[in-house]
Amino acid sequence: MKVEALMNPRVKSAGTDASVADVVLIMEKNDCGTVPILNWASTLVGIVTDRVICLAVGFRPLPAAGIPITDVMSKKVYACSPEEDVSVALQTMRQRKIRRLPVVDANGHLVGILSMDDIVLRTEDDLGETVKTLKAIYRRPLSKKEPARLEA
Repeated sequence: MKVEALMNPRVKSAGTDASVADVVLIMEKNDCGTVPILNWASTLVGIVTDRVICLAVGFRPLPAAGIPITDVMSKKVYACSPEEDVSVALQTMRQRKIRRLPVVDANGHLVGILSMDDIVLRTEDDLGETVKTLKAIYRRPLSKKEPARLEA
């Protein structure tokens, strides 16, 4: 199955001139936790999550409207193409421990977003692969401070 069949084509994005407050408003209005960031040429250059925003606002003595989104966005963005097989997208998500993958065309323009929610809710094919991806994403490395616990 191709990514195009499962992705959400109605993805909301923000420009590099946006503030954290602008992106929070996009998240609130569209009930989403991730917003891709596009440059002046509409090319994907970053991504920001609600968690990143929470941490950014918590550690800066500025209002959200005074924090440029480019200061907090992740500039290392993993993406896939609409023609890519979902299994390849799952592999990227598993290796990078990410739950949402922007979908871009050959020119780097955003055409959708693929989330684990989309995959879990809309696929009935290989749920074993989906579960394996979820386990890899959610597995947390052991803290150096915590001793390993054995499950009974």
